[in-house]
Amino acid sequence: MRQLGELMESGVQMVYLTATLPPHAEPEFMNIMRIKADDVHMFRAPTSRPNIAYSVVEYAEDEFGRGDVAAVCRLVEQKLEAYAAPAKIIIYSSSIVTTQEVSSALDCHAYYRDVGDAAVKDEIRKAWERADGRVVVATNAFGLGIDRPDVRVVVHIGPIYQLRNYSQESGRAGRDGQRSEAIILMPAGRQEALQKAHEQAQRRPAKFHISMTAKEK
Repeated sequence: MRQLGELMESGVQMVYLTATLPPHAEPEFMNIMRIKADDVHMFRAPTSRPNIAYSVVEYAEDEFGRGDVAAVCRLVEQKLEAYAAPAKIIIYSSSIVTTQEVSSALDCHAYYRDVGDAAVKDEIRKAWERADGRVVVATNAFGLGIDRPDVRVVVHIGPIYQLRNYSQESGRAGRDGQRSEAIILMPAGRQEALQKAHEQAQRRPAKFHISMTAKEK
């Protein structure tokens, strides 16, 4: 982005498109791109996606504290029946190990940072885009440039910690405006525990730390 900013100094007219840059981050973006706010013509449109149904699906953990792989397989089987080919599914996981396990269990494509060089990654993406590759399991490395119109379901394994990333990844569903789903798969009771922790944090009084110099002490 900093290199692109050099084009601005050359007088090149540029158009920037984003659906997830929050307003409070705009000054930082403009600084990186060497843009003056007075020189920008901004056009805004709603970024809500009413055609995407968001939900949380819970599963029972086994004696080893797992169960996510079996839960994903059951969920994918249901969704492949619900959405006829060539409808596609993306499964996101923050763990490479889980990505590999789910890919093996579903016998589908896997995409992560160390899966291969750029050529290998490009071939995996193209194979998934073909009619014979309806499901891909990936980390957040499977992100930029993914713009398929027929992605019907995006599944995230585990809780969400970065809402901006989630909005980008879940937004890969329903690019054609048709009904689609974004599903978070979590262990039973985990969502309730997170909600309680959030509520307690909201009620807890803020703590302020005042730093004083030696003279002030």
